[in-house]
Amino acid sequence: MYVIADGPRAHVASDAGKVAATRAAIDAIEWPCRVIRDYASENLGCGRRVSTGIARVFAEVEEAIFVEDDVLPDPSFFGFCDELLARYREDDRVAMVSGTNALLRWKDDVQDYHFTTLGSVWGWASWRRAWRHYDFAVRSFEDPAVRARVATLIDNARQLAYRLDVTRQVHDGEVDTWDYQWSWAKVAGAGLTAVSAVNLVSNLGFGADATHTLHYNLVQANLPRFAAPPQLRAPAAVTVDRDFDREMFDRENGRASLGRVLVEARTLLSAGRGIHALIVVDRFKALGNTAPELDILRAEALLRLDRRAQAAAAIDAVLARDRDNLAAQALRRRIAGDDDPASSRLA
Repeated sequence: MYVIADGPRAHVASDAGKVAATRAAIDAIEWPCRVIRDYASENLGCGRRVSTGIARVFAEVEEAIFVEDDVLPDPSFFGFCDELLARYREDDRVAMVSGTNALLRWKDDVQDYHFTTLGSVWGWASWRRAWRHYDFAVRSFEDPAVRARVATLIDNARQLAYRLDVTRQVHDGEVDTWDYQWSWAKVAGAGLTAVSAVNLVSNLGFGADATHTLHYNLVQANLPRFAAPPQLRAPAAVTVDRDFDREMFDRENGRASLGRVLVEARTLLSAGRGIHALIVVDRFKALGNTAPELDILRAEALLRLDRRAQAAAAIDAVLARDRDNLAAQALRRRIAGDDDPASSRLA
């Protein structure tokens, strides 16, 4: 196991003590393996420290799984990575494995992973053969032929424009990070990411003491985790799932479809995350979407949170517009207590 850590920032007085305490905590654990500690003596920053740490790992091993300090994977995440690292070890079409699926579930009734031009680094794995294309300065961005190849792989105009813009910012030194460069290295080499069909990883690192995710985001923070099966069903082909790319990109940029919002909210409700489901629905409604299914789900979320009066008002608004809506009628009876109310509440 490699433990990669940055050094304290010279201009932040509290850093030295926190760094020392963190390293002492790591030293106190009796790890059941050989541990290589790669500690920077001075602060390199997010971009340099993470990328040099990963480079050190791949200089010594052929493949690796990466988990940052603020992410919490389901235990099955490691088996998921192990299986796909072995399955695609010699396949240059695949550059990365990711356990984070921000859509929570995607075609998990027929397959256990899919391929995308996207792919989160909140719990991921890769090979030395793929990392060799990494360039912190993204000099290949200057090559028109490389940009044309990326445009062939990413056929969504808005997604392509976004990718080119963030890569330009990194190239011009406007952003201190490492992962935009990794995203570029993958697509520039026509490499895809295998993403779990169900979300396997939660990011807990949102808050005022974070480096980047300073504001707690109820939609992205601490996503519910599911378990990957011990034997993974492959998709039909090693090719981009264009529908996933579009849905994922639209979700991240406030353009999620009604169907996607409904699936996500229902999944959150099933996982006991009523407040998260409510936030997802309310954000979509704030964009002017008035589908009755949204109000019914909103009422369901309020009921799960024991806000019975608000749930009743929400469902009454649906019935005022459509008195024959059977789903609204059934939920109204539950809110009134005509059905078993215990089934509507969180345990």
